[in-house]
Amino acid sequence: MASGAVLNTQELEALLAILNVSDSPLETVASDFHRTFTRNDYFKLGCAICMMLLDQLLTQSQRIVAFSILCELYRNDAQGTNPFLSFFLEALETSRDACEKQFLKDLLHSQHAYRESVRKSASLLIMETEERGVTDVEVPDLSALRQLHNERTPAVPCLRAAGVRPVVPDPCDADGADLRMIGLGLASLDGLGGAAGGENGQSQPPAPTEPLSRSLSLW
Repeated sequence: MASGAVLNTQELEALLAILNVSDSPLETVASDFHRTFTRNDYFKLGCAICMMLLDQLLTQSQRIVAFSILCELYRNDAQGTNPFLSFFLEALETSRDACEKQFLKDLLHSQHAYRESVRKSASLLIMETEERGVTDVEVPDLSALRQLHNERTPAVPCLRAAGVRPVVPDPCDADGADLRMIGLGLASLDGLGGAAGGENGQSQPPAPTEPLSRSLSLW
């Protein structure tokens, strides 16, 4: 991917405004997203959302909204063709947040349960999880879905992949061979006060409790 900002200031502000909506049904938030952006911008917006998720820059409710939007970007495409499927799978397996984990489980494993979830707001989903006292969610066997995704994802030469996390194919590419890579790399985002992963492979800090703001405009 060419150097420079993934999103311009106006795009970033519009995206953050949508991610900050925690009290409206997720399906309504997704509709607002589709009205705000064009399909040609979906991939780069998805990349930006992935950066925020991977670097733990979003609050609990923002993460639920973010995963919902990532799913809705390519919901009408064939199963296994969402370029961000690997993020869903990894997050489900590694997340320590019960609400997020249940949401991802429904997203990947039960279409009916997922459609019921997106009729609720992120805040309501979090509140219901806390009221039920859920602390962990059993992860189903998703090996078939992972295999389907791997079969449809072009291989990347080792030297090109070194130090780059992760690589996803742009579904708008006609032949699928020319990959747009998210160069999230090994360094923190400038101007964020160390919010991204630390140096020398140190673990990332907990997700923030305050919504992300225009501090990301330097990104």
